[in-house]
Amino acid sequence: MTGITAFMLRRRALREQRVLRILRGLAGTGAAQAEAHAEITALGGDLRALHALHALASRLGEAALEIREPEAQWLSADEVRVLAWLARAQRKLLPPIAPVPGRPSTANAEQAARLTAAICPAAQALCSMGIRLPALAMTNAVALSHRPM
Repeated sequence: MTGITAFMLRRRALREQRVLRILRGLAGTGAAQAEAHAEITALGGDLRALHALHALASRLGEAALEIREPEAQWLSADEVRVLAWLARAQRKLLPPIAPVPGRPSTANAEQAARLTAAICPAAQALCSMGIRLPALAMTNAVALSHRPM
C-alpha cells in the first residue's frame, strides 16, 4: 500500500500543503474563503495574485475536479494533478491540459483551454508569493495514470 501515503496531506511538502489550503479555501465559501484571502495577503500576494488563484479555483469547479474541504487530511487524485500542472507551469513545461481519465466533463476542448489559461497565471502568482512547487509534484500525477486498479 505504498501509493496511499502519497495522498496523505501531512506527507506532502509544506509548499504543496499551503497551495492546497489556499485552493481548497477559495473553492469553499464564507470563512474558508476569508482564510484563503488572508493567507494570500500574508504571503505578499496582491490583488492580481488573488484574482489568478480565485480564477483557478473557479475553473477547477467548472471542470468538476474534486477539490476537498480545507480541513481534509487526504488529497484527491485531482488535487495531485492540479499540483503537477502548477509545478509544470512554474517551469514553463505546461502542455495543454488533456482530459482527465474518468472525467467526461473535462473532455471538452474549450473547457480544457480555459483551465490551462487559469493554471499559468496562478502558477506565476504562486512564484510571486515565494511558493515554488517541488519538481516531485510533477511526477506524482504521472504515477496516478499508471496505478493498477
